[in-house]
Amino acid sequence: HLAKFREVEDKETIVLIDILTCDTNFGYDFKSSWRILQNINGEDVKNMAHLYSIYTNACQSLSENGRTEDKEEKCQEGTENKATEADSSDASCEFLIFKFRDKSQIVLETADCMKSEEEILEQHGIPSIVSAGIVGKAEKR
Repeated sequence: HLAKFREVEDKETIVLIDILTCDTNFGYDFKSSWRILQNINGEDVKNMAHLYSIYTNACQSLSENGRTEDKEEKCQEGTENKATEADSSDASCEFLIFKFRDKSQIVLETADCMKSEEEILEQHGIPSIVSAGIVGKAEKR
């Protein structure tokens, strides 16, 4: 699959190669093999800009709406594909559920991800969460 030409415009294969260590993702370790990202919270990920949009929308929804009774409905607003699998339909902006093609998954609390962003960037010498090019593509969506 990785060697095939794109069949869908703007489709990129996103591969998890390593996990940057922090308290937010404690216990997750996939060093034995690479993982191909399939979806987040039930929404198929098309490319890096789309991945960034899903993450920022979840963060924004959580910040705006807090943890209310109707958080699932508010957090899911604006997504293109509503979750169809039973276990994914519970997805809300409170959690980020990353599912991979090999059926493995990572579940992180969105609030914890937001809180740990700066620490992770500083600890690993990363200048920003995404490149300007990704932000530009995400804004066009």
